[in-house]
This record gives sequence, C-alpha cells and structure tokens, in this order.
Amino acid sequence: MKKRVLVIGGGASGIVAAIVAARHGASVSILEHQDKIGKKLLLTGNGKCNLTNLNLGSSNYVTTNHEDMDFINHALKAYSPQQVISFFHSIGLRTTVLRDSYVYPETEASASVVSALLRELQKLHVEILTNQHVSSISKKDNHICIISDKQSFGADSVIVACGGKSYPKTGSDGSGFDLLRQMHLQYVEPYPALTSLICNHNGCKILSGMRNQASVSILDSKHSMVASDYGQIQFTDYGISGIPVFQVSSKIYPYLLKHKKTCLTDLTARIDLFPYAEEEKLFLQLDRQLNEYHSFSFEEAMSGFLHKKWIQFLTSKYGLSNKKGKEIRKSIIKQLAHDLKNLDFPIRELKGFDFCQVTGGGLDLSELTPDFELKKYPSVFITGELLNITGDCGGYNLHWAFLSGMIAGKKAAD
Repeated sequence: MKKRVLVIGGGASGIVAAIVAARHGASVSILEHQDKIGKKLLLTGNGKCNLTNLNLGSSNYVTTNHEDMDFINHALKAYSPQQVISFFHSIGLRTTVLRDSYVYPETEASASVVSALLRELQKLHVEILTNQHVSSISKKDNHICIISDKQSFGADSVIVACGGKSYPKTGSDGSGFDLLRQMHLQYVEPYPALTSLICNHNGCKILSGMRNQASVSILDSKHSMVASDYGQIQFTDYGISGIPVFQVSSKIYPYLLKHKKTCLTDLTARIDLFPYAEEEKLFLQLDRQLNEYHSFSFEEAMSGFLHKKWIQFLTSKYGLSNKKGKEIRKSIIKQLAHDLKNLDFPIRELKGFDFCQVTGGGLDLSELTPDFELKKYPSVFITGELLNITGDCGGYNLHWAFLSGMIAGKKAAD
C-alpha cells in the first residue's frame, strides 16, 4: 500500500519535496493556502530564478546558533549543486552557468522553472489543493491529522514547507511559525534578511538614485567589524540598498543575538567609495586635481573625478560652493579623502518583510534529525525558509530550499 504524504506549502521546497516523495512511491498531496503554487518562485532572482551556485559552502550561510553548522555542513554534503542541477535536468529544464558559478534556467526565466515543476507534478499525479489554510497538526500513534479551514486530512508523513514571512502577498505570511508554536518547538523569532537598510543620514536625499561600486561594512558601537561586502551599492532617499547591503544585512540579527543586544541603532553602515586606494593616496589624488584646476570652482575642478551628486554632497557638507581649488585648505582635502573612504550611515532599521528577499530566524536545527524530521514528532518534516538558516544572495537560499525538500521528500516516502 502506498504511503500517504501531505506537503503543506507549494513553494520551492514543498514542490520539490512532493516530486521526490512521489518518485519514491508515495501518494502525495500539496496543501497550498494561495490560489496557485509557485508564486514566490516566480519572483526569485528578479524573475530569472538563480537555482544554485557552483561555489557553495557553509561559509555562504548564517545561523543564530553556531552549533547548527554541523547540521548545515552535513546537509550541504548530501546534495551538491551538481545534484540539484541533475534534478532539474530530470524534469526537462535546461540550465546555464553565468558569471562562472551562478546557475540559471537556460531561458533565464523563472516561469520556465515553475512550468517544468508543475508538469512533473502532473506527470506524477500529485494532487494540488489550493486555498487550504492549515491551522493545526496533531499526531496519535502513527497517524497524523492535519486540519485546514475546509476539511481534515490524514497522512503517514507530513512535510511542513510553508515558507517564512518575506513577500507575504505570495503566501509567505508566517503561518508556518504558528504551527511551530503549537507544537512547542524551539525557534528564533523571524527577522527580515537580505534587505535594505533604513539609515539616519542627511545626505540620503542628495544621493538618492546613485549607484556606486563600493564596499560596505557594518560596525558596532566600538567600531568593530560585524560584516562587510563589496559590489554595487544603491543610495536611496531612506538609506542604502543593493546586493552587498543585502549580504551584510543578514549578519546583523545573528550578531545582536550572539552579543545579547537589542538595539539596531548601535550599528553603523560604513561606505568606502575607493576601497582599493589608501586614504593617503586618495588625498594626493584630490590635492593634485584641485591644484591642476586651481582657478576653477570646487564643483568644476571635481567634475570627471566624482559624480555630480557626490560633488553636491561634499559641497553642501563643507560649504565649498563657489570656492576655487586654490582656496581649499589641505586639512579640508584630507577630510574629503577621509569621508570618501569612511562615509557612515547610522542604521535606524531594516526594511521589513514586504521588501526582504528571505526570512532569517526559524526552527532551531537541533529539533531535527539529519533527514529534516522532527525528533519530537516522527514522520513530520520541516523544510526551507522555516529553518534557522539564511544563505547569501546568489542561489544559496534556493539551493537550501531544494536540498531540504529532496531529503525530506525521500525520507517521508520511505
């Protein structure tokens, strides 16, 4: 007799879990509380769907509990990027590698990924039940009961793949955390990860719209480094954004929890617009530029060296409007060089769940076996974004979603 497997949630990990469970002989149903499955998957990678990354390791993931790293390492070894790629090839999806390691569908369209997954679900006769709002999971002996707002279901195994709280309009509304609470499981309160930083800085309005290749570092109140990254930073009217900002944002809450701090305002984002130049060298370059065009205004002399918005920002800060190059003191030039290397944006808050790419926090991994099965509730599995692990940008979070779904799906069907 076929094993009955229910998957709660039709996102990345839930769909893959359902496919793997069905391939291993189970009778599978997906319970999705939206009107269709795969909605969030359509948005990933700006609609291109970065499936995985060939340069993948535990250093690409962060958790609030360092002891979880053994679990993470074990899981990453179980399913490599090549195995994830092979899975997608097995459902008729061709892939391509961009920028040396980023794996995308060859079409570079997330819709192709969702279509291939839906086709495979149909091929395997996986039942998809939409608009099902699951409110409870209970277990008696070897029987699991799931109750939704429409009906109750019985199963031999259940995979909880509800997603986190990011992009709640796609279905990730945090309902999975309600189920974790009901089952009295240990978890870290969810927080926005891979998101922008809202900052207290007078220059935000002037610099809004700017994009610069630069480094960003998060510093604590003692100026110790919390995290850093390099890439294209976007300046907005509320603060800073862009991939490197997303990367460092995910390290903020783990740092606060580790050091038992609660105040985001103790942290500062420091921008270095010239990360490959020493401050003294930058000073000499600025000094040379102003000497070369000593009879021109600061704005005119700096044209071609800095973007006009940065010139406007520095002119406003130091009162340099209409001052000629020869009138600007060496001490001011040194300060300009320092600012361009150490532009501090005091952090007020992180952009919330409506804007973040993934959810940080989640189920403590110590609650799970290596097969993503709950120790307290055998035959109940938790996957994907509900777990206390966050990957970097670049396909790492989808890889985690897929591998957790694959491991849980296989075990649930056994």
